[in-house]
Amino acid sequence: MDFSHEELIETIERVIAGMLDRAGITAPPVDARVLAEDHLGIPIEWVEPVDGDNRGRRQSRWAGSSGITFTTDMSEQQQQRIAAEGIGRHLLPEICRKFGIARGSESKPFASHVRTLVAARILMPTRL
Repeated sequence: MDFSHEELIETIERVIAGMLDRAGITAPPVDARVLAEDHLGIPIEWVEPVDGDNRGRRQSRWAGSSGITFTTDMSEQQQQRIAAEGIGRHLLPEICRKFGIARGSESKPFASHVRTLVAARILMPTRL
């Protein structure tokens, strides 16, 4: 990829600032659940907790879903983090497009990194 980490962060911050502005959010805290569902139209689903896999991990909250799935035992902080990560997943194609990366051609580590950067900047916005 032919761009710096600083350029990636700058682009993510611009995308998030625009999204928060369009949502009418002018100051922290940002309620990522409300932002995801009410302003971005990302479906939210509540399910009962499931047992972990054979390594003790919970099943993916994205499996088979185009939205965000919460389990009923999640804390408020966990819900906010999962919602922010879901927004990151939602924004990934737009961010990739800004760098000329074809949809679906981004690497899994890059996609994960972008989701993490987006989530952190939604929960603690640097520009409002």
